[in-house]
Amino acid sequence: MLKKIFILISSMFLLNACQNGVAVRRDYSNGVWLAKEDKIFFATDSAKLSIHAIHQLKTYVEKYKKESVATITIYGHAAERGKHHYNLNLSQERAKVVMHYLHHHGVKARLNIVAQGAKFTTHFGKGKYSLSQNRVAELVAN
Repeated sequence: MLKKIFILISSMFLLNACQNGVAVRRDYSNGVWLAKEDKIFFATDSAKLSIHAIHQLKTYVEKYKKESVATITIYGHAAERGKHHYNLNLSQERAKVVMHYLHHHGVKARLNIVAQGAKFTTHFGKGKYSLSQNRVAELVAN
């Protein structure tokens, strides 16, 4: 019974967050949905950082240095198109490029990467916008 109540409350939170335009991500360790802000987006079939992504990463580097975070986990994602192994490798490359950028720009936190492929999408839907929102690396600082 308690589990059903938890699922109901979690679902209500997610629905409310989506309706209010808040980006959400899944906490992969325990299935809870949390607000998310640090994302780096990629072009289709690419793990190269765009000018906009580099600008975002510069902001994140400053923030992480200022806050002295201990650990940053970078979750690489891919859109639901393509084969499983391709998406998994692409998501790993996306996470790696972000990790290398943070490391080379002086972030002292422990950096972990997790390749998600298209397994855990960050945005629901099948349209162009939803697919573009799933070509992403999420940075979770602890």
